[in-house]
Amino acid sequence: MAVIRILFVGEIVGKSGVWCVKELLPKLKKDHAIDFVIADGEGATGGFGIGKNHAVYLHKLGINVITTGECCYYKKDIVDLQKAKDKADSAMNGILLRLREKGR
Repeated sequence: MAVIRILFVGEIVGKSGVWCVKELLPKLKKDHAIDFVIADGEGATGGFGIGKNHAVYLHKLGINVITTGECCYYKKDIVDLQKAKDKADSAMNGILLRLREKGR
């Protein structure tokens, strides 16, 4: 039976939170063979909401799914990103494909 290792990161708040993800996530993923990362990004942009640029950057840093709450709408540019939500809709398909490629 295949094991999927999922890491959930609590709320990422402001510059310091984004910096911690940038510095720590690659090593955590490598050391613990993490397959999928979910993070609460609701406060990534200045502690109030998440902007488009931060959402894209966090995905590039290795976060597969960003969860939010009502504060995500504090930054209006995120609405356009949510309209193009192909990445979020296909996240589970993507992880399954990667796991198959790894032979799990």
